[in-house]
Amino acid sequence: MDGDGIGRLKKREEIKFLVDSMLGKLARWLRILGYSVDYSSTWSDEDIMEKLEEEDFILLTRDRSLAERVDKSYLIQSPIPLMQLKEVIDEFSLDKNSFLFSRCVVCNGRVEEVRKEEVEGRVPEGVFNHSEKFYRCRKCGKIYWPGSHHDKVRKLLGDL
Repeated sequence: MDGDGIGRLKKREEIKFLVDSMLGKLARWLRILGYSVDYSSTWSDEDIMEKLEEEDFILLTRDRSLAERVDKSYLIQSPIPLMQLKEVIDEFSLDKNSFLFSRCVVCNGRVEEVRKEEVEGRVPEGVFNHSEKFYRCRKCGKIYWPGSHHDKVRKLLGDL
């Protein structure tokens, strides 16, 4: 991707990624950062091409021939998920701090804060007793809470 093309997009709302089946961990990391990522481990190249026709995505792939067929694509070089993430952050000048944990890592839905009472019985008892903040995916209902993983993620992102 050249410096004058899609790599110059900066606003989170302007970027929607479509990630091919080889890059599931990258899809998860991008969702952790708060970016919209459409992903399935079962998509064929034809499925991907169909989705690209339906919506305005940027394709992230390690498949050179697929990348060559798509105008708005980025060919990932590294086989290592965190290095893939660094590539994408650098290429698209992504903000890696402002929108952390605002998307569901499972379904890509938006996550919103909910009252503690709403999650009683849906999270482990120890978590319920020791946490005050809880979040729920608007789409699939998955419950999240700040834990030690938040600090680990922030440290990993800081190290990139």
